[in-house]
Amino acid sequence: VQDDPGVAQTLHIAGSVAAQQGAYDQARALYLESLDTRRQNQDDAGVASLLSNLGIIAWFQGDHPEARRLHEESLALRRRLGDRWAIGNSLNNLGLVVRDLDDAAGARRLLEECLTINREIGDRWSIANSLGSLADIALSLGDHAGAQDFLVENIRINRDLGDRNGLAFSLELSAQLAAARGLPERAFRLAGAADALRAIIGAPLSPSEQERLDRTLLAASGNLPPEQRAAWIAQGRTLAFEEAIEAALEA
Repeated sequence: VQDDPGVAQTLHIAGSVAAQQGAYDQARALYLESLDTRRQNQDDAGVASLLSNLGIIAWFQGDHPEARRLHEESLALRRRLGDRWAIGNSLNNLGLVVRDLDDAAGARRLLEECLTINREIGDRWSIANSLGSLADIALSLGDHAGAQDFLVENIRINRDLGDRNGLAFSLELSAQLAAARGLPERAFRLAGAADALRAIIGAPLSPSEQERLDRTLLAASGNLPPEQRAAWIAQGRTLAFEEAIEAALEA
């Protein structure tokens, strides 16, 4: 039956699997099909969740205005429904899009509200996620000390939870922090460790995220020869999991 909620859920899950694997066009098609079914069933919570997922896909594909529109629609619906966890999720996603639209101060306000909600709820995964996003914003604003504080707590929570996808982002943020501080060897080694972890879990960075990471690392490398950068990345790829996490905490 086309409007069966179970069908919508199956499509939603399949879309998320495709998104994690980097198949963004496939993910978008599955999400849209699920969205149509959820609208038919007047499932507002499901609609809000899919709007959020579609916003993430638009962001991954570099369409920031569309990503913002989708996240704002999702956030408005979630505020009406009063689901605080979901509100925090939308605030986090919208904050990162606003950052990419060159409004770091506006992004920080959204993410600070997100962190407040997540701490009140006590959801440690969501707390770690918002801390990572705030570290990202702090880096955009040149606040290296603030980025470090956010990252230390982010890494420790992700390590406690065993969240390897979250830790891959933590390693990449730590690499960007090291690059911003003029420590290219540490930056490229951490990026290599993150790349190895992503290969293990099958969760590649989106093209827009990869481009941003590469741009940050190259800006810190100065006149270093490509062979040296490649050697440091290769060294990072050989780090054991716990070694990589300790290196990130040191950074």
